[in-house]
Amino acid sequence: MKVAGIIDENPSISDALIHILRGEYRYDPGFKEPFKIPASWLAIQLFITFSIGKYSTDEMSGIGQQLLIRSSKKRKWFFGKIAYCFSVVLSYYLIIIAVILFGTLLGLTRCDISLTGIVSYNLNEINYESQVLIDSKSLLMYVIVLPVFTSFVISVCQTLLTIIFRPIVGFISIICYQVLSAYFSFPFLIGSYSMLLRSNICTYNGFLFSDAIITELIVLFVVILILVIKLRKIDYLPRS
Repeated sequence: MKVAGIIDENPSISDALIHILRGEYRYDPGFKEPFKIPASWLAIQLFITFSIGKYSTDEMSGIGQQLLIRSSKKRKWFFGKIAYCFSVVLSYYLIIIAVILFGTLLGLTRCDISLTGIVSYNLNEINYESQVLIDSKSLLMYVIVLPVFTSFVISVCQTLLTIIFRPIVGFISIICYQVLSAYFSFPFLIGSYSMLLRSNICTYNGFLFSDAIITELIVLFVVILILVIKLRKIDYLPRS
């Protein structure tokens, strides 16, 4: 792969994965640089948001509604929706990895998890000091575990909004939330936690893996608690 007329070497699997999931560095208006939308990162988030859709509310009408009325195990139904969110998110990230691995068969990527210095610098804007810190452990934590868990938590938030309001409200709200996460870097704008370039291994004062996980666990706990309370109060009987 040739980048900016300098590189004539294929990126490794890690280079390709990071390029898709890296996001963008924290935006600072003081530098007077235009805000760059992390296109590939945002496309992934929007696709997951679209895939979650209105699945949770579809089963609250028709045959699903009758099952809920007759069922004494609504908690299992609820946690089934949570499991669905996780399966959608995990499946999508596994597809991304599978596509990259397929690229090795076509000669587009090298079957290697190490970063390629000049390729990673030009393709992913990661300086050489940061590349030294990105070993197999940090790659697993920041480029696989954290993006998957972040997308899962946000999908559960979307489920809450969908049940309380309407599917379109949940969809639009999550899109706006993700855009805000790209523009700002606040602790509870958790979308930015799935961006490697905003982590402590790529930028000064970047977020720590432990801080991101703790924040997301708090958000997940609060959202699930609200969902459980809300579902207890929902009138499942059809209105005439």
